[in-house]
Amino acid sequence: STIGAESIHTAPEELGSAVFRQYAMAVEDPNPVYSNINAARDLGLDSIIAPPTLIFDTMQFFRAEIDSDGYPSEFANASLGTAWRAGNQYEIYADVRPSDIITVRRKVKDVWLKQGDSGHLIFQLIIITIINIYVKNENHHLYHYHIQYCH
Repeated sequence: STIGAESIHTAPEELGSAVFRQYAMAVEDPNPVYSNINAARDLGLDSIIAPPTLIFDTMQFFRAEIDSDGYPSEFANASLGTAWRAGNQYEIYADVRPSDIITVRRKVKDVWLKQGDSGHLIFQLIIITIINIYVKNENHHLYHYHIQYCH
């Protein structure tokens, strides 16, 4: 069983401002606080910030090889097959800045089977906590989210 399986990953470097700008362009979010320091300062921020969903989509914190499906090799589970997202629930506690170095904790909370039109589907509920030592809130959490994968 994979229930309770946990992994912790710390990014090898800062996130960086180019990633913020590129991600905002990719998701077509024109908010200038993602790339323009003056716009950020006009809102009382000390630096640009990341688009809120960037942190959920980045694999920047993994040091592993990426497999042919685009997943870090550390996610590989041949017995489950290829995974795809089946749902998300996000809690956001703080803005992400270019100088942030993040640590991600992934823990499998539940696994269940459902019957689909083409056969059995295996679902996993994974709890992911993203931490930054520079954030001054309880446990230094930036984000906490639940993600469901279907195999």
